[in-house]
Amino acid sequence: MNAATVAGIPLQRTAAEQIEYWADIGRKVARNVDPEILLAVQAGLAVLRVEDAVCAPVDPDEVFKIHERECKSGALSEAIASGSVRYQASLSKLGYLEACHPDGYIEVGHFINGQFIAK
Repeated sequence: MNAATVAGIPLQRTAAEQIEYWADIGRKVARNVDPEILLAVQAGLAVLRVEDAVCAPVDPDEVFKIHERECKSGALSEAIASGSVRYQASLSKLGYLEACHPDGYIEVGHFINGQFIAK
């Protein structure tokens, strides 16, 4: 409790608020980092590095032009009905997606630079 009280002072948090803040951070980190990796970091066997996501800028006007063109040509309807991979939120792994393949195979993962990466 003393550590929470001291850590909360600069941000004007009570000890309870600081503990809840730490718990919230822990939940967010746990969605992206396996417990084994966290143990390795704590033991000094691994290092975590944070990198900025590299994303190309998207022109919304161009996106809507493509969308409208595909709607008019029927390509959008065809793509939806063609049995391609569908993505949905994963209920078993919070923060991840499920890629549902036409043959029933399901992969859990997330997108990195526009590509689905299975976990």
